[in-house]
Amino acid sequence: MIFLRLSIPSRADLSNIQRPMRINHIYRLLNFVFVFAVFAGTGSSAQTDDSRGSAAELDSILATLHADGLFNGTLAISEGDKIVYRAAFGEYEGEPVTTRTPIYLVSVSKAMAAAAVLSLVTDGRIALDKPVGDYVRPCPYREVTVRHLLNQTSGLHFFSTITAYHDTTKSLTSHGLLALIDEHKPDLAFEPGTEFAYDNANYAVLGALLEAVTGRSYSENLRERVFEPAGLTSAFVAPSGEADWIGWVGGDGNAVHASAEDLLTFDYAFRTGKIVPPDLIREAESPPTLPGGAESRYGFGRFLTDDPRPLIGHFGEGTNAKTGLWRERETGTTYAILMPGDDIRRTAILGAVMALWNGKPYELPRARKDFGSEQLPF
Repeated sequence: MIFLRLSIPSRADLSNIQRPMRINHIYRLLNFVFVFAVFAGTGSSAQTDDSRGSAAELDSILATLHADGLFNGTLAISEGDKIVYRAAFGEYEGEPVTTRTPIYLVSVSKAMAAAAVLSLVTDGRIALDKPVGDYVRPCPYREVTVRHLLNQTSGLHFFSTITAYHDTTKSLTSHGLLALIDEHKPDLAFEPGTEFAYDNANYAVLGALLEAVTGRSYSENLRERVFEPAGLTSAFVAPSGEADWIGWVGGDGNAVHASAEDLLTFDYAFRTGKIVPPDLIREAESPPTLPGGAESRYGFGRFLTDDPRPLIGHFGEGTNAKTGLWRERETGTTYAILMPGDDIRRTAILGAVMALWNGKPYELPRARKDFGSEQLPF
């Protein structure tokens, strides 16, 4: 059974939203802020293989950021199947954190959900261009396909419906979610396949699809279709620690937890065919072609960008965690960053790490104490 937990806006925020396109606008804005800002330019342990960039310099800047209260968590970098840099600072749940400490992934787990769904395509149990209603019932949107959900071009959005008709002090199961949207049938924000709009609703329905097709929980699907084939050693599904109804979709709890090393292992396993075959990997890592000049930079569970270099990945944005998994598409260098807590500068830090590792100029975030309360530059 999936427990739906939806992230980012508060109940008060959403109860004031009346029109679908206002929700669409919010998620377009969040997408821009969370994804592209990082690439605009600019008690601890560390293990390094100084094959690229300056590992010693990276050690130094992370230690400084930790001392300033700006970095608490883990960072790992891989080249191919080899992890060449590991760093961990601070504590998580009262214990010293390491790059093998599993942390709530938030929306970084969308790539894992997408991989599990694609494994069903590989098995011939679903088809990308079939209506999701062929597999999930009740489903009032016959025009929405599995592909639309994966690349977030469905037009689905139902946060305001949930806040209006569901007791948000209680968890919402996948069955309850489907019944709720079937009863109230919130309008689509646009015709499916014509626009991109980032919305957790897409992956909530994909979680329900996994359960409906296999007859197994979301947790079991991820373990059998992703964690075990990829060789992940510490990944699991459990409560996120967010408010009762808020967070990312999961199963037998509500959220995927994994370590920085697990994320690098997963990314390498996925792109080298350990989970799905090459044709589906290519589809997963390509943005859709939309009509009328509309643009999307989202594949299946990951964003793509070309500035300042070709990258593919995702950020996770939760109350209790800020996370990221990004790969350089030309070199294969992959970065995993997991930072529990909220008062952090994950996006700017990862941008600086990538620049340093590529021998480019970088700028670090400054400590909050260096600025007046209304003069923070980020």
